[in-house]
Amino acid sequence: MTESAPMLPGFEQPAHGMSKLETRCAQHLEMLQSLGLLKDADQVMAQLVMDLAHAVAVSAAAGKAAGTALAVKPLMEALDKLPKPETADRFTQMMQEAGLV
Repeated sequence: MTESAPMLPGFEQPAHGMSKLETRCAQHLEMLQSLGLLKDADQVMAQLVMDLAHAVAVSAAAGKAAGTALAVKPLMEALDKLPKPETADRFTQMMQEAGLV
């Protein structure tokens, strides 16, 4: 028999699963993983992104603007510390392929 401890007010799981923010963060991490950009060293930061996305979602759902604001900045900083895919603009790529640059 498994019993779960009651959650502290404001830390309950969303009734419908992951929030849109958590879903988008998970999709972003999956994209980085599929591109081979997430290394072992990035796993802690990836987990932090998911935990902070959850904190933002829970705070927002509870109508706690201060809690939401406090979690958004670290979430953005954590996302910024993750590896980024190379983004070459299409014009530069075509110029390189044509041997013009």
